[in-house]
Amino acid sequence: MEEGLKYLTCRAAMRKKGMVRTRMDAAICFAFVGNTFELIENIAFGGGSEILDLILRVLSPAHFLFGVVMGYYYGKYMVTGKKGYHLPGFLIPVAYHSLSNGFMVSMEYSKINDVLVTIFAFSYIPLAVLTVFLILRWQKNRTLDVPALPDIH
Repeated sequence: MEEGLKYLTCRAAMRKKGMVRTRMDAAICFAFVGNTFELIENIAFGGGSEILDLILRVLSPAHFLFGVVMGYYYGKYMVTGKKGYHLPGFLIPVAYHSLSNGFMVSMEYSKINDVLVTIFAFSYIPLAVLTVFLILRWQKNRTLDVPALPDIH
């Protein structure tokens, strides 16, 4: 549900013709919406949490990561016009988010789920760092500056 809401929000925001000129524009838009969503979620769910939970929430940039993945694939769609890029851009974040939420919900039932939640929470950190390095490399190589097709919006 969360990923779908972010996806639809970004698509609606980028509907205006000329809003997305390159793949980087799409990646930035989705990452920004992801960060905003994460901030709101941390405020909403962080109150009353234990300090360790709050630290894990702040250090787990999941929505940023999901936003970049969505934006990358949406940008590929904007550049190529191939609608097949919508599916991986949506399903990859949904699958990862669903797994981590599933482990969190079932933490009370098994100690192994505590370990799995911790692994998932900490896996977001190196993945986010890798994502930032990839974006910097793509930008250095001008990979993300490919112009979007003018008639797609």
